[in-house]
Amino acid sequence: MRIGDAPCMGCEDRYLGCHSKCSKYQEFRTKRDKENEEKVKAAEARYYFKPFSKSKRQDVERKGR
Repeated sequence: MRIGDAPCMGCEDRYLGCHSKCSKYQEFRTKRDKENEEKVKAAEARYYFKPFSKSKRQDVERKGR
């Protein structure tokens, strides 16, 4: 989903502060938040299992942690 997919683009009823009242935007935002949350979880899982670099591993071994 891109910014250009937002229902605000070309909306005739758009005005300053309308996001809080627009049901189309709120639905869009809910979907966007869910997608972003899934991306963050995937990234966290990817980096959680990433092994230490050699220098980091040596530092940990030296400090006894």
